[in-house]
Amino acid sequence: EGTNKELVWRGITADLIPEKFVMEGLIREFRDIDIKGKRIFVPHSRQGRPVLCEALARRGAVVDELFLYHVEPPREANRGDLLALIERERFDAIAFTSSSCVHQFMQFAGKAKKLLQQQTFVVIGPITEKTLRRYGYTAAAAAAVFTMDGLVQAIKKIRKG
Repeated sequence: EGTNKELVWRGITADLIPEKFVMEGLIREFRDIDIKGKRIFVPHSRQGRPVLCEALARRGAVVDELFLYHVEPPREANRGDLLALIERERFDAIAFTSSSCVHQFMQFAGKAKKLLQQQTFVVIGPITEKTLRRYGYTAAAAAAVFTMDGLVQAIKKIRKG
């Protein structure tokens, strides 16, 4: 949804918009399209999952990838500051918008198991939820629609619960 809005704002019309806003949803949109021999350009994050490019290539497309960015923690990030903030603020929820957010967060806070087990985590979708589970934590809620609005609704849901 957000990506499509950005495209429209720039005067570009998307040919395919998946029902579910994950790579697997986009892959499903290609199911009835003959892409054998077609050249498809996929600009994305260096840490992005390779499933889209792999699926397109398996279907015979010639896939050109360009890593436009990579996720890294800010230089001023500090594990002690993060843990103190979590303890001091007693957040109602910690929301993750992507798997890379989970990875970065856990790099800083991952060893503070006791503190993290007391937290309520909310995720934007099933891929992010799976990543969180790999670290040993369960999401209290996941967005039904994998957008920021969906994430807000998931947070509202746990607040009412």
